[in-house]
Amino acid sequence: MSEESKPLTHRYLARVTIEFRTPFHIGSGETEGASDAGVVRDWNGLPALPGPSLTGVLRDAFETNVGEDLTKKILGYQQGKDGQGSALDVSWGLIHNSTNEVVEAPTLASELKEDDILRNALNPTMRDHVRLNHRGTVDGDGKFDQLTISAGHRFTFELELTGDESDEGAWNTLLGLLRDPGLRLGGKTRRGLGSFAVHRLRTKIFDLNDDVDFTTYLAHSPSLAVDVGDSWSEVPATERSHFQGTVHSLSLVPEDYWIFGGGFDPDGEVDSVAVRDDVIVWNHDKAEVKEMFVIPGSSVKGAISHRVAYHDNRLRGIFADGKSETELREVTGENNPSVKNLFGEKLDHDKGRGRAGRVFIDDLFFDCASGQPVPVQPHVAIDGFTGGARDGMLFNDRPLDGSVLPGGQLELRILMRPDQSAEERDTELAEKALGAALWDLKNELLPLGAHAGRGYGFFTEAKKEENNE
Repeated sequence: MSEESKPLTHRYLARVTIEFRTPFHIGSGETEGASDAGVVRDWNGLPALPGPSLTGVLRDAFETNVGEDLTKKILGYQQGKDGQGSALDVSWGLIHNSTNEVVEAPTLASELKEDDILRNALNPTMRDHVRLNHRGTVDGDGKFDQLTISAGHRFTFELELTGDESDEGAWNTLLGLLRDPGLRLGGKTRRGLGSFAVHRLRTKIFDLNDDVDFTTYLAHSPSLAVDVGDSWSEVPATERSHFQGTVHSLSLVPEDYWIFGGGFDPDGEVDSVAVRDDVIVWNHDKAEVKEMFVIPGSSVKGAISHRVAYHDNRLRGIFADGKSETELREVTGENNPSVKNLFGEKLDHDKGRGRAGRVFIDDLFFDCASGQPVPVQPHVAIDGFTGGARDGMLFNDRPLDGSVLPGGQLELRILMRPDQSAEERDTELAEKALGAALWDLKNELLPLGAHAGRGYGFFTEAKKEENNE
C-alpha cells in the first residue's frame, strides 16, 4: 500500500492552555475607539486567539524545525493547481475567567464585567509607539498607538491531527514547539508583545481500529469548557529548548535613577512618572489584576537599534562629515543594513521586499509596591540669554531606582534567530554591531528610557560572584 493510500486510522488530540508573559495584540484590521488598531474579539466581546493565527505561527516554527516536505504533509500546501489540505485542525483560543474557567457560552455584558479579569480583558490598554529618525528624535509621521491585552491572561485551544501511526513523531515535535521560547502570537512581536508559556498541555492518541478508542473519540466534546478528564496524558515541560539562535542575557545595575515615561499621575502633582500596566497574577487557579511598572520591549529595542546603526557605520568607515541629509537617511535608522538584518524591513510592495526582524526583546514587569519611593525631582529650563529660569518652565518627575528591581538588577534577555537570507558578511557585521551596542549598554554608554539628558537610565553590568570553592 502506498504512502498516499494509507488509511487515516489515528486522531491525535491536544488540549493546550497558555499564559501570556507579556501583553499581546492580534489585530482586527479596524480602528477601535480612539485606537489606530483594534483587537479580535469573540461572540462575548472578549479577546480571542483565531485558529488561523495559531496555525500560521505553528506552521512557521514546524517548517523551520522539520523542513518543507513534512510540513506540507501535516499542514498542507497550495502551489498553483497542485495542493493538499491540512491534516491539522486548530480551534480558536478562548479566554479564562478569574477562577480559571474557559468562557465559552454567550454571556451578558453586565455579567462579564462582574469578573475583574474579564473586565480587564474587555478594556484593553492603549499602547503608544513612536518612531525615531536618523538624528534620534521623533519622526514627524511616526506616532501611532494600538490596543493590547494585558499580560497574564490565560487561553485554551485544541489541536487535532488526522493521520496514521507513523505521524506520532511529527505530533510530538509539534507539541514540543509550543514551548519554544522564540514562539510569539499576534502582531508587534519584535516590540515585546506576544510572549507566552504553556500552562498545561494534555494529549490523547485515538486508534480508531480499537473499539474503545473509537467510542471514546466519538464521545469527545468539542467544547473547550468541558474538561477532557484524567485519561489524557499530561505532557511535562522538557528541558530541551527548541529555540534555534542566540540568547543574550544581561544583568544590569542602574547607576542612578531611571524612568520609562508615559505614566499618569492621578494626583496631577508630577509631570512625568514611570509607565505602568495591569498584569493578571495567578495564585494557583485564582487570578487578580495587579498594577506593575513596565519596561516596554519596544523602548529597549529602539535604543539598541539606533546604536546598532551607529556601530554599523563605524565598522564600515561611514561618517557624517560632508554627508547630505539624503545620504544620512540611507545609512541610518530603519534604512541601515544592520538594522534591517536584525530588526526587519517593512514591506515595499513596489520592490517586493520585506522581512520580519530576528531579534526579540520582551516587556518586563516589576511590582509597584516594591522598592523605596524616590522623591520628586524638580527641574527648570534656563534662559540662554539671562541665565535665569524661564517663565512657566518649572517641571518635575518621579523616577525609579534600583530598589524596585528584584535583587537590584535588571535582567534583560534578547533572543536572536539565525539569519539564512543575507550574505554571510552582512550577517557577521550586523551581529558585531549588536555586540558593540550591548557592550555600550553594559558600560554606561547607552542609556535606556527617558530623560537621558538629566543623567537617567545608565546601567553597568552586574559583577559576577566568584566561586572560591
